Amino acid sequence: MLIAFSQSGESVDVLSAAKTALRMGGKVFAVTNEPRSALAKMANFVLLTRAGRELAVTATKTYVSQLAAIYLLSIELSGIQKVKSEVELDELRKGLKEAPRLAEETLTSTDKVVRELAEKYRHNKFFFILGSGPNYTTALEGALKLKESCNVFAEGYASREFLHGPMRLVDENTPMIFITPPDKALSEHLDLIERFRRLGAPIITVSGGDEKIVELGNSIIISRGLPPAFTPMIYVGPLHLFAYYSSITRGLNPDKPEKITKVVK
Repeated sequence: MLIAFSQSGESVDVLSAAKTALRMGGKVFAVTNEPRSALAKMANFVLLTRAGRELAVTATKTYVSQLAAIYLLSIELSGIQKVKSEVELDELRKGLKEAPRLAEETLTSTDKVVRELAEKYRHNKFFFILGSGPNYTTALEGALKLKESCNVFAEGYASREFLHGPMRLVDENTPMIFITPPDKALSEHLDLIERFRRLGAPIITVSGGDEKIVELGNSIIISRGLPPAFTPMIYVGPLHLFAYYSSITRGLNPDKPEKITKVVK
């Protein structure tokens, strides 16, 4: 089975992969926001994200809703395969249902500090975002939004992999954004942040408010309460906000960036 993600359901590369899977006798499970799209029509199974119309070319709410959809699917598959007990699964389901409240709390509580940081770094042209575990993809998403919205160079990396070469580029002109949820990688991030501080790099941390992290640089504090695997749904919000405000402070339109379109054909 091929699980195909496409907000629009019209992206040529995704459709091509789906057609190939069907031609070879496989099945296609589509995760999309458009029930009448080409992908939805050809798929054997369709999971609609029901995010409503995505007005921004940069697609933020549909990214989060796709995460929610695949988390829900993963929980139920885990139950069918007896990977986790019913008690564990119920805890995950409860945690997932808390996500909307925690996301709203986080966006409200971080809005002011994120806006100030966007203003502070409005002249910077290079950004690196580091995350680990499930939040490696959050780093990639945050960097993508900065590229699209702000016309800057931004890259997301798995935290330790950054040391294998990209670290050579770090200096006082490259703000480093660290995604540091309260998990087993926390001590590792503390060490990395200290190393980058010694190189003069500006530090921005997106964390659950751990005291040791907060005192190391500009801090964005996230609402706690989600199971670790689901934290990308919450931690990505301030990165979307940062891209939004950074775009505005640079005199750009964050919803309609030049050169890119909503559907990749």
